[in-house]
Amino acid sequence: MDPDKATFFRQSDIPEVTELTWILSTVTPMGLLRGATLVKTRSIRVGPPHGTVLHPVLMAADILIYDSDIVPVGKDQKQHLEVTRDIAQDERPLWRRAAAHPRPLHPRERRQGPGIDGEKMSKSYSNDIGLFEEE
Repeated sequence: MDPDKATFFRQSDIPEVTELTWILSTVTPMGLLRGATLVKTRSIRVGPPHGTVLHPVLMAADILIYDSDIVPVGKDQKQHLEVTRDIAQDERPLWRRAAAHPRPLHPRERRQGPGIDGEKMSKSYSNDIGLFEEE
C-alpha cells in the first residue's frame, strides 16, 4: 500500500470501532456468527472463545464505521463482507445509506495476500509480515 494514498492507523486508537462492535454484537444473531468459517474451524468441545465468535462483528464494525464501499480482501475473506451485509441489512436504521453493501476488491494478479514464502499469508503458517518489522 502506498502511504501517500492510504491512511495507516492503529485500530485501537479509534474507540468508536470497539463501541460499534459492542452495539452490533447485542443485535447480531448467534446463528449468523456460528456459520462463520473461523468460528467453525476453531470450535472445541466447549465451543470457540468469545473473541473468535465476535471477530466477524468486529470486522463488520471496521467496515461500517467508515461507510466503506470497497474493501480490499483476499478471496478467503469474502465471507466477512457477506456477514457485514447481513448485519447492515438487519440494522438498516443505523446507517446513513439504505444499507451497507461493501464490495470486495481483490488484487488483480493474486486472490490472496502473499506471505514471505510466496504462499497465502497467515500467522498460523509463520509467514506473516509484522507491522513493526524491519524492511
